[in-house]
Amino acid sequence: MSYPIDSISYELGVIFAFAEMVAIDVKKMAFSLPFLPEEYDHLAKDAKKIAKGEGVKMKLEKRILATDLFPEKFTRGKWVFIIYKYPEVLKSYLQLKSKKDRLIRENKYEGKERRAIAVGLGKLLTYKMDMMQEKLQKASK
Repeated sequence: MSYPIDSISYELGVIFAFAEMVAIDVKKMAFSLPFLPEEYDHLAKDAKKIAKGEGVKMKLEKRILATDLFPEKFTRGKWVFIIYKYPEVLKSYLQLKSKKDRLIRENKYEGKERRAIAVGLGKLLTYKMDMMQEKLQKASK
């Protein structure tokens, strides 16, 4: 049986679920589903209300850190909300993103360095190592 559901309600449901997981420390950080910039005004008010109600923070990310775990083809031209509880987690994400940018500028974003960025993001998202290994193997094929 299928039920019609609008995309904004669905996206807010995902935000609520991830906000709850971050709030109770099951996840260090989470991303909302990627959304088009024109959807921001439809999502922002209620997303912020959800975050506040769950006791977590949210940051709009207009250029998500693309890695072999989250290829750019899925997020190109889209935004996400970063959902987090502790400022040091957001700081770690931003440092990881900055490191990737530096590696790209230096033509060193490959091999172990590239993998380290993907694993670093996976750890922030509280992914299990075996699941990350599987996703990274698929990405390398």
